[in-house]
Amino acid sequence: MRASFLLLIPFTVTVALVAFQKSGDTPETSIATPADAIVKAVQAQGADTASTEFFESKIRPILANNCYSCHTDSGLGGLRLDSRESIIKGGMTGPAIVPGDPDKSLLIKAVRQTDPGLMMPLGGKLKDSEVESLAAWVKAGAVWPKTAPVTVTAGKM
Repeated sequence: MRASFLLLIPFTVTVALVAFQKSGDTPETSIATPADAIVKAVQAQGADTASTEFFESKIRPILANNCYSCHTDSGLGGLRLDSRESIIKGGMTGPAIVPGDPDKSLLIKAVRQTDPGLMMPLGGKLKDSEVESLAAWVKAGAVWPKTAPVTVTAGKM
């Protein structure tokens, strides 16, 4: 039986991934982008970042608790974050996400708070695990559950 441990060493441009195996083999090293490392770390926790379950259990609660108050009906900055189409369309500064590329996604830049002109959520900071989950979700293609349109019919009372 082979046990692997993942050591993440973040760098600005690359992340070194080193897997040490108990079997006595030599360490395996590969270089990946920071987003790849985040996806691997989240997946190592047993999460399928490309599933609707991951979206519903991790992503929607982050968006609902931290973003929806400003980025749904009021659409501050012309940005809505309540549908995949709206997030991809983006707001006044461009698309909020680039599916498959969190490092080019404004939403991820905003929640990482690496750009002084783009720091969200207002008045606070997400937990590191929440930022990692969002980045992993974007890296995995930003899966959003398909929902049937809501139909309202008038009935007699």
